[in-house]
Amino acid sequence: MLKAVNGWPAQVTWSQHREYRYVWRLHWDLEKPPLLVAGLIPSTADEEKESLDATVRYCIDIARLPHPEAGEHAANGYGELIVVNMFARYNTPHHKQAREVDVRDLVGEDNDHHISAQARDVCERGGTIVAAWGTDGWSRHGRVRSLLCQHADELWCFGTRDTEGRTKYGFPCHPGRQGALRVRPGAVVLKRFCSCLHSRVRPARQTHPGSDRARGE
Repeated sequence: MLKAVNGWPAQVTWSQHREYRYVWRLHWDLEKPPLLVAGLIPSTADEEKESLDATVRYCIDIARLPHPEAGEHAANGYGELIVVNMFARYNTPHHKQAREVDVRDLVGEDNDHHISAQARDVCERGGTIVAAWGTDGWSRHGRVRSLLCQHADELWCFGTRDTEGRTKYGFPCHPGRQGALRVRPGAVVLKRFCSCLHSRVRPARQTHPGSDRARGE
């Protein structure tokens, strides 16, 4: 379904009963490449709202700015924002549910398919993929990174000129959650998060960032 959101056509891919929001996309200049942001859980944005929520608006503001650090293709900014999430359940009350609730219920049956399909499409169109799920995405970090890296040569994250855009545990910063990247859009620089050329293998078993193994003890 396509409707106008702030004058732009927004498109959302839902599960059958709208329990899961698999893909949210907005374009304003299809002559420019797309930016795919892989986040943690869906924001409140849908195809019917008159205004955008803070997280999506923040990502749009970042996307519209020049990002020559990501390559010549992004020197004049991006023309489309596409958002997927490692946990697709819509209206998740609090991000802590991503680590306190059965992840199988939060993920969504078709979510991995949509993540992979969007990554492939963005790469074929010369776009950029940004990982942005924060530390609370630890349980699906390896799986989602693997899905994205099946199609991309490298993944990026939101940083600044003085920071690498990683949490203290090494996960990519979420753009709008507590303890995440909190700077004005104009100060955001895309930083390389990882190379995918040697990571197209089965993801390793994930360890909770607060465990002894994660701390190297």
